[in-house]
This record gives sequence, structure tokens and C-alpha cells, in this order.
Amino acid sequence: MTIGFGNHSASGVPGGLAAERPLGILHVPDRGLEQFTRKVANAGSAFAVNTRLDPGIGWHMREDYQLLLDDDLARTWSQRQPDASAVSAGLAEGTLVRDSRLTDRLTELLPTAVIPDALKDVFREE
Repeated sequence: MTIGFGNHSASGVPGGLAAERPLGILHVPDRGLEQFTRKVANAGSAFAVNTRLDPGIGWHMREDYQLLLDDDLARTWSQRQPDASAVSAGLAEGTLVRDSRLTDRLTELLPTAVIPDALKDVFREE
């Protein structure tokens, strides 16, 4: 199997997908500020030195990297975070939906986790 650039696609599944075990990719782009800053620094610096890629590839990461260089990433990250009223409104309007698939799967893995406390740390208290 090949995972595409930016982890946004998958191809070449040997033998195809079995109906009883379909492949699903959950994209979870929301991160805390510290993790987001680290991701932007790592990916942005890689894009900055790669002259072979079309500038349109990773444009959002390139923009965020410039914000980091301009010392404006934290402010921008904060503006992107919905507050409780925005989340409630989005749920009521149907523009946001609760999706527990990732939490459910990680919970299933707890009994066999190598470091269960580290896995528990990824769950957000509601």
C-alpha cells in the first residue's frame, strides 16, 4: 500500500479491500498549539527548502510556516479554535457532527496498549 503525499490518500492495497474489513482514513487536523507549532515548523521548513515541489502543494502549510516565522502563528491558531457556542451552533445547524469512531477504536486498544496511560492521555475530557 502507498500512502499519498500529506497522508490524504491510499492506493495499491494488495488484493483489494475485503468487504468485512474496509479501509478507512480518519483525518484529525485539530491539534493543541504546541503540537501544531511543531508540525508547522517541521513541515514548513521541509517545504521551504524543497525546490522540486510545485508551490501549490502544501500551500496551507507554507502559509502557516510564514506565520510562524512572523511570530503570528499562536494568534492565528487561537482564532481558528471554535468556542463552545460555535460548536453548539454547528451541531445544531448540522455543519458539525459528533464522530466517536477514533475515540471508540482507541478505547478498544487500551487493554493491549504498551503504555496504556500514554494512550489515555490523548482522550479529551468533555
